[in-house]
Amino acid sequence: MVEKKYIAIAEKIRTDIDRGVFPEGSKIPPIRKLAEIYGVNPQTVNKATAYLASLGYLDARRGAGSTVRKPTAVSVRRRVPMLVDRSRARLLDDLDDIANFHGKDIYLGYLMETAVRGDASGFMIYDRDEDAAPEGFAEEMAGAWGVIVQGSLPECRSAVLAAMDIPTVLINRKPTQVGGRFASVLIPMDRLKEMANYLASLGHRRFLFALSDRFELNAEFEARMSAFRCGLDGWGLDEDAVVPFVYTEASARHADLLASEVTAGRTAAVAYNDVSALGLYGLAARIGLDLPRDLSIVGFDDIALAQIASPPLTTIHVDRRDLVRKAFAALDELASGSAPLRIEIEVPTTLSLRQSAFRAP
Repeated sequence: MVEKKYIAIAEKIRTDIDRGVFPEGSKIPPIRKLAEIYGVNPQTVNKATAYLASLGYLDARRGAGSTVRKPTAVSVRRRVPMLVDRSRARLLDDLDDIANFHGKDIYLGYLMETAVRGDASGFMIYDRDEDAAPEGFAEEMAGAWGVIVQGSLPECRSAVLAAMDIPTVLINRKPTQVGGRFASVLIPMDRLKEMANYLASLGHRRFLFALSDRFELNAEFEARMSAFRCGLDGWGLDEDAVVPFVYTEASARHADLLASEVTAGRTAAVAYNDVSALGLYGLAARIGLDLPRDLSIVGFDDIALAQIASPPLTTIHVDRRDLVRKAFAALDELASGSAPLRIEIEVPTTLSLRQSAFRAP
């Protein structure tokens, strides 16, 4: 769901209105003429002018053309796009995919929050490996009041946002850009240490740290695994007490690998997130494991499916709606400050102890 092209064209028309190219009280050129000026089809221009009319920049009347007007403060909606890493973007479209539950609360929360605040929303997709910001990115960002970022934003795009002094909130990431106004809303790792102690208290001594290959093996995975290992420091375990286990769901080969790990004494699996935990349920079923007696499995996120899984999943609860609310609160704080500005906010987490963790066999 890339931000619609008509919004970019609307921003160009609005910029020309602000520059006096189309003075207040004058009529803008006909749709077909505007299509020639901006190099798009008439349908896109028609949507763009309707959008500007909704913001109060145009008075559009059937058969009379569109007249430029100065919008009142009440009629102007602040534009707050969400930039989404392409690897996460499929969650916006694939509603039948279980992985959608991993991120949909953030996207729905964002849409709800912008609606409540009266802000204009829109999703824009980027590639995390970009070496240079794509042509037109600065134009797309022109007029944005603030930006929410879900994923690892490339340095090149961060530099553009900093140069344009657009308040930017990163979800569970820290900025690397010098200058600009940036905030981070972070999910702390402390509960992973508590989870480690909880599982160790149940007698578990050898663990898998699991990741479904639906997700990228990245720095966040390493950070969570490291936090879990730190929680075991007082238990006198050897270095290979925790090993990574990256798997493909419904894979017979990975099911056999899981069986080998359990036979070798791995009695608990800690998953990077709940989707990865529930994927392990499927692998365990393929090889006839009795959960949680043969293998304890715990997750991270507390998505809706965690509560109704069989057995219900022990996990770390993250209130993602609260995360979104804190992101917008940080945006408000950034908007009232001046660059360079950095803000960090943590979202509280809690252990949700259910029936998927049991005493070590």
